[in-house]
Amino acid sequence: MKRSGFTHGICFILLAAALFLPARSLTAQSVLDPASPKLTLCQEPYALCAAATCKLTGHTIRDNNGTNYPEAVCECPVLSGPALAEPTGGNMQGSCLPPVDQVTGKTGVWSLFWPNLDIPQKIDGVWHENVLALPHNCPSTIGKPAQPVLFGQCFSYSCKNVRKTNGVVVADCYCPAQQILDPNKDGFAVQAGQCQTSVCKQIPVGAPFVAPANLCRSPQRFGSSGSGGSWGHEYLN
Repeated sequence: MKRSGFTHGICFILLAAALFLPARSLTAQSVLDPASPKLTLCQEPYALCAAATCKLTGHTIRDNNGTNYPEAVCECPVLSGPALAEPTGGNMQGSCLPPVDQVTGKTGVWSLFWPNLDIPQKIDGVWHENVLALPHNCPSTIGKPAQPVLFGQCFSYSCKNVRKTNGVVVADCYCPAQQILDPNKDGFAVQAGQCQTSVCKQIPVGAPFVAPANLCRSPQRFGSSGSGGSWGHEYLN
C-alpha cells in the first residue's frame, strides 16, 4: 500500500492524541493547570505496547492515584529511546530511572510512547520486526446482553523479564485492563491486529478514542498473501 505524507500526518496526530495520554486530553487550560499530567522525554530503552495484546493475570494493579484495576500482562517490544513518559502517572516513580524487579533484582523498562506505524509484533506465535500497525477501532461492548470489551492501558507502567526472542527484544508489561465507561462512546482505538477486529477479543492495548474509519482501507498486512496468518478475517458478532 502506498502511504502518502498526508496519511502519515493523520496517523501521527491520531497516535499522539490517543495513545500517549489514553485517558486524558491536553488543552491550553490543562497545560496551565499545575495538576495536569507532566510529560517528559526519557532517553532510556522503553517498551512500546501500542500494537500489543494482553492476558488477564487474575491480580489487580494500582496506579499512582490509588485506583485498582484488573491486571493484564502484555508482551511488548523494547525499543531505543527517546520516548514520551508521564513520570507521575501509571506506576512510575517520578523519574525516567528504569524499574527494578523486586523479586529478581533485574532492571526492567517502562512502557512509554512514541508515534510509530511500523512496530515489532508477534504473529502466529513468532516475533517479527517492523510490521505495519495502523490505528483502527474496537467496539466498547459485544454480545447480547452487551459485555464490555477490555483494553490494556500501559502508558507509564513497569515492565520486566526483558529478553530477546527471534531477534526482537521484548518485555512483559503489567498494565490495567480497562473498559469504556462513557455511555456516549461506543468504541476505542487500537494498533494491534493489522486492522482486523478479531484482535478486539484479545485485550489489545488501546485508548478511549475513535480512529478515522478510512485509515485501514486496503492495508498491507503481514505476509506476501496479505492474509495476516492466524489473525484471519474473523469479525466480532
